[in-house]
Formats: sequence, structure tokens, C-alpha cells
Amino acid sequence: MSLVPPSLTFLSAKAAFHSFHNLTKVFEASLSEFFKFSKLIFVGW
Repeated sequence: MSLVPPSLTFLSAKAAFHSFHNLTKVFEASLSEFFKFSKLIFVGW
């Protein structure tokens, strides 16, 4: 057991979750952009 107050661990967990959520959003956006780009290339051919 560590002597870290529960509020601190909760805050750090919340921050980690928030950053992970943002990362997922960025990943989804780039993925959709990539699909749009590849579709454009395939249609162009």
C-alpha cells in the first residue's frame, strides 16, 4: 500500500483517461482522413 491520498490517484487516473480519450479521437480522425485519401486515389484510377 502506498501513502498516496485517494484524491491524487483519482486525479491522475482521470488525467490518464482524458489523454487516452484524446489520443483515440486523434487516431480515429487520422484513420478517416486516410480512408478518404485512399478512396480518392482508387477513384482517380
